[in-house]
Amino acid sequence: MITKIKTDQKALEKNLFLLELKNNELVSTQSQLLQAERFASIGKVVAGLAHEIGNPLGIIHGYIELLSDPDLPTDKRKDYSNRCLGELERISELMEKLLTQKTSQSHHPSKTDVIITCSEAINNLQKKFDQYNIKASLKFEKKPIIINISNSALYQVILNLLLNSIHAISQSTLTTGSIKIEIVDYYSHDTVSIIVKDNGPGINSEYNTKIFEPFFTTKQSSKGKGLGLYTCHQLLKNYDGTLKLKETSSQGTVFEIILPKK
Repeated sequence: MITKIKTDQKALEKNLFLLELKNNELVSTQSQLLQAERFASIGKVVAGLAHEIGNPLGIIHGYIELLSDPDLPTDKRKDYSNRCLGELERISELMEKLLTQKTSQSHHPSKTDVIITCSEAINNLQKKFDQYNIKASLKFEKKPIIINISNSALYQVILNLLLNSIHAISQSTLTTGSIKIEIVDYYSHDTVSIIVKDNGPGINSEYNTKIFEPFFTTKQSSKGKGLGLYTCHQLLKNYDGTLKLKETSSQGTVFEIILPKK
């Protein structure tokens, strides 16, 4: 009996030792997974910021080309220079987010006039609209329409949607493109809807559930990294807003943004 007890004790000690080794391996693996998740999270933030910096840089490039015209009227020169400065300020804000290690969860709601922000995005892309013969329009019932989101965040979302529409139309056989933004104030629900509609070739139905995933894109690598719609979705979530693909066909695509007014 004593011999069996001693044998069982040794077996138990051995099993405890093996369990401790496995436990240490699990703790180590868990730590590595957490570290990998942190790096992945940081990677998404950095990649997202890099993507968003590319948009104002593209706009600045367009205005610099216009400013190179020696016959450009003084008032136009001043206007284009001010717009360049505005885009540089946006880049500065984005870099500040990175340097202060603010994540997508950090946001500072403020009162923003949807009409002014949408108009600004359309105006800053006028050169691209002209380049691809696209008519852009903005429709609303009244003004102002104020919602609780930072101007910078809403501008980024609208700009991304417009750029996606421009790209889609540029890849089609259309001779004349159309992009329409309609702002609807739902008084009874205390929400605002922003609808962005284009007459491009639409989105392949098999991609409808993937378009909001990070790094998913149907564009060439030089044309996009698959972060535009993902970034838009994340930005709007921070303000209790939503972005959805409302409709798509060979006749065009419709996206809808819904944001609370308070």
